[in-house]
Amino acid sequence: MCIRDRLKASELSAIAEAENESRTLTNGDFSDGLEGWILEGTKDAVRVFDRANKTALTTHGNRRDKNTSRLYQCFKVPDDAVALKFTLRGGRNISETYVALRQATDHSERATGNNSNEPQEKLFSLTDLRGTVVTLEVVDKSIRPYGFIDVENFRIVRADEAADVRAEE
Repeated sequence: MCIRDRLKASELSAIAEAENESRTLTNGDFSDGLEGWILEGTKDAVRVFDRANKTALTTHGNRRDKNTSRLYQCFKVPDDAVALKFTLRGGRNISETYVALRQATDHSERATGNNSNEPQEKLFSLTDLRGTVVTLEVVDKSIRPYGFIDVENFRIVRADEAADVRAEE
């Protein structure tokens, strides 16, 4: 059974909508709360907050490390996209607390925290995914210490700015 056969109807619908409408990454900085994102789990399991003049999302919700949730959105990768850049903090467990970028059939990229609140800058390559619909997901299946993940500022790096992004690292 392929992963597409295991996807929920809501995600299959979001994939089709992203394809039909050429939907772009929406609200990757969480400045409009959860607008554009689909939440699986209770609303209290995630929260959007301000951190150093940036808006971030955490799965450290009302039950702290005991929350579980999945937040995702489907979008079409622009033809000039090079990478998806974002900041990550939180638990280090690649199977339970992670950010993933995938096509319906397989995980293309996955990242997890470092068991701390120190920020990690992450880049997922988009070059081979140009023109395809992908699912970006923030997953928290852990109820252990550091069983949360914080993310901020998902953004698409385009070909004309790729050199600037590499210089920042």
